[in-house]
Amino acid sequence: MPAHESLASTGPDLLAPRDGRSHLAGSRTGQIRPYDFRRPSRFSKDHLRALQTLHERFARNLSSALTSYLRLSVRVQLASVGQATFVEFVEQLPDPSVTYIFRTSSLKGPVILGINMPPIRALLDRQCGGPGAATNVERDLTEIELALLSHLDRHFCRALGEAWSDVAELNPVIEDILVSNTNVVRAATLTEIVVVLRLEFVVGEVSGVINLCLPFVALEPIMDQLHKQAWLVDESSAERHQMEQRLGDRLLDVPLDTSVELGSVEFSTQEIMSLREGDVLRLPTAPGGELVLFVSGFPLFLCYPGIRSGNIAVEISRLADARQVTE
Repeated sequence: MPAHESLASTGPDLLAPRDGRSHLAGSRTGQIRPYDFRRPSRFSKDHLRALQTLHERFARNLSSALTSYLRLSVRVQLASVGQATFVEFVEQLPDPSVTYIFRTSSLKGPVILGINMPPIRALLDRQCGGPGAATNVERDLTEIELALLSHLDRHFCRALGEAWSDVAELNPVIEDILVSNTNVVRAATLTEIVVVLRLEFVVGEVSGVINLCLPFVALEPIMDQLHKQAWLVDESSAERHQMEQRLGDRLLDVPLDTSVELGSVEFSTQEIMSLREGDVLRLPTAPGGELVLFVSGFPLFLCYPGIRSGNIAVEISRLADARQVTE
């Protein structure tokens, strides 16, 4: 028999199991999933969860700092966390937008923060003494406006550094402020895998978006710390849940004062002094009408009066509307 015929006849027998079933068909280790080599997954769910927790703290810190600095309501809230390529991050940036390039002492690459123009113009308006309104002027930012934006550097840097303080000392500084998206492309390799965090950014009544980009090469030196941070988050969440449960159980035994108001009427001091035994006070409450039941002084329920087992009692009918009660 020729050599090639021997290999052809014995090859399938060597690959197939004795029962004739395919290894893939009988595998219980999991289902086959597609893998895109152009977008390898570099961040685990633990890493993303840790980054989410860190930047929720960043959002709170930045909200507080800008609100105090501008004396205007500023709200920053984390909306989403995901991984993508750097070119995908750049493509989703609004054009034009203002992009801050941060350099840190602990990360090997830049941290990139992009903000679309409406909240930027609101920030500039407020810094110049205005109410914090967004102008619809379609023009490039002037040198003076860019200089004003640089005054916000310390607030962004401090908020970012404080948020990461449990993981690493970043000591972030702003290396550059860019307005053109084409210049942002130079900050990292286009195919580099990055974490993209999208934050809602509201300045006064002007809403916008902050896009924060963290390249994998920048985070690689501290990936172990991020993994540990994720476990700490899980443990603190479990402890917080247990504490809330214990607190809730104890609150169930707290005594509360309850009272029912039959009605109210206004009298002058002279009328009160003239009251005698047997006098009748006419109340605005109808005989079959609802009464207000107060819990710790708060009007919580409406009820009907009655008698139960020889005692005066009330039957709760519905929740009370505090505004109607006060009126």
